[in-house]
Amino acid sequence: SRFTAVILLSEEVFQQGWLIDAWVTAPEDPFAQSRAGFDMQIAALENYDIREQIKAIQAPTLVMSSPDDILVPPRCQDEIHSLIPNSEMKRYPGGHVFMLLPMYHAQFMEDVFAFWSKP
Repeated sequence: SRFTAVILLSEEVFQQGWLIDAWVTAPEDPFAQSRAGFDMQIAALENYDIREQIKAIQAPTLVMSSPDDILVPPRCQDEIHSLIPNSEMKRYPGGHVFMLLPMYHAQFMEDVFAFWSKP
């Protein structure tokens, strides 16, 4: 949990003692990724480049990102947004899993539903 928190959460979140305590003392994830699974995921991502394919996306697309994300840094988020025709970008504090953090979850859901409701 401690390792995952460092990778998935922003530095700002570490100022929320109650949240870190809850993260670290939460019950073990029954679907937790194994070390072998993690290694396979890294190997798969090392040579995976979908930039040419995403240029062909025609569906309305909302790119949701966080400037605090260290797994998908802002420069990569911006590139994804720039390559998808007519996409919209929304940024949230909190890191890679900002949508799971209680203080950002409601806004995330509101934005998703608003985007889906557009004609």
